[in-house]
Amino acid sequence: MPEKYRAPVILCYLQNKTNEEAARQLHWPVGTVKTRLSKARELLGQWLRRRGVVLSTATLASILMPPTSQAVIPAGTLSATLKAAMLVPAGSSGAAAISVRSLLLMEGALHAMFWTKIKIVTAVVLLAGVTGSGVAMFSYYSWGAEVQPVVGDLELQAAQNDLAFAEWQRRLAETSFELADDRLEAAKKRVEEIKRRLPAQAPADPKDPVAFIFDMPITRQQLADYLIAQYGADKIELLVNKLIIERACRDKGITVSDAEIDAAMKEDMQAMACTDLKAFDDVIKKYHKSLSEWREDVVKSRLCMNKLARMRVAVSEEDIRSAFEGAYGEKVECGIIYCPKGEEKGAIAALGLFRAGPQELQNYAKDQFVNNLGAGEVKLQLIGRHTTGDESFENTVFGLKPEQTARIENKEGTMIVKCVGRIPPETSVKLEDVRAKLTEQVLAKKTHQEIPKLFEELRKQAQPRLLLKK
Repeated sequence: MPEKYRAPVILCYLQNKTNEEAARQLHWPVGTVKTRLSKARELLGQWLRRRGVVLSTATLASILMPPTSQAVIPAGTLSATLKAAMLVPAGSSGAAAISVRSLLLMEGALHAMFWTKIKIVTAVVLLAGVTGSGVAMFSYYSWGAEVQPVVGDLELQAAQNDLAFAEWQRRLAETSFELADDRLEAAKKRVEEIKRRLPAQAPADPKDPVAFIFDMPITRQQLADYLIAQYGADKIELLVNKLIIERACRDKGITVSDAEIDAAMKEDMQAMACTDLKAFDDVIKKYHKSLSEWREDVVKSRLCMNKLARMRVAVSEEDIRSAFEGAYGEKVECGIIYCPKGEEKGAIAALGLFRAGPQELQNYAKDQFVNNLGAGEVKLQLIGRHTTGDESFENTVFGLKPEQTARIENKEGTMIVKCVGRIPPETSVKLEDVRAKLTEQVLAKKTHQEIPKLFEELRKQAQPRLLLKK
């Protein structure tokens, strides 16, 4: 739209100036302002019609005219709408960015909303949000730079224009996100409603054949009876647990997609150093699982429990600071050997050998124990605060000086610990630089700790009674 038509549109329709006020600011006669406003509406109507949106002159004028009541159309909405959709110069590349399809979609929405003023404006706002920021940016700077008078320093004025545009762009983005969220929720509700209306899948007939011998059928019931007799007692608890978890997920609206299961299967393969499914199948056979059983009984159930547990945990500021101290704070380098319950004499001997020298202890550990740090040898380990889950153990370890030893008892047995040295904190790392990473790590850790508690609660609620006995 040429400047001589655009200028009065901005002053009268965006800034709510009267024709007389616009004429004084532009140094035009009042009649010229009125004539060019009329021509501007005509040009805008032509621009819309070329893109498939037909608006009568009266309808277009009713949209553009300032509202008689401030409650009809908010000034900010009208301003953003006109800046994004009206003030694009005719024939510019920015105008072409608004596709015919988008305009036709807008037209359909307008018909559905009975062509009321506020709904027309809302539809155009949506159009502006869909077509991107290029048109809006061009238009905003056009009216801001060419019509508004420059006040004071030019650099300051340009910075203020940038700030105003950024604020406008943010409001537009927030509106678009809110509308997208509303549409997403509506789509989810519609899917669930359709699912509820669908007829339930009929259970398979126990008399249906699964095989034939001598032209005689072997029925599903016969196969079920065979499998129950052979494996029922071993599999019933697994099935019960699986159904308990599925019921909890259904109550919470939690689903696990095939893509999520596939991704988790790949992670398991990598963790077990398997390059293909055949190698992975060979590994999981040690756990008496087939690939399908691992996928359904292990991976899917694990993902379901993870989602259920994550809903119950939260990460506090104290959690993040504790994780930061554990990862980047002071650490104690220790040699540790674990003596199982009932090996108290061995623990006393290991303590003496710890004090004697490393080689004697290594030989003793190799002959006597399988320690928790590696079969047949004592390895060094870095202990940080808030990393072991045992505050008493950490306090004892941090109380040791280099070359000092300690004997720590717990319900599983005895640990013999020797302090090798102390590692100072990493002062170059700042909390804010690693906050996001630590938050995710703490959330994963707390979720993992919550799963056993949650599963115990689900079992108590379900009150399972297993009738098949091994």
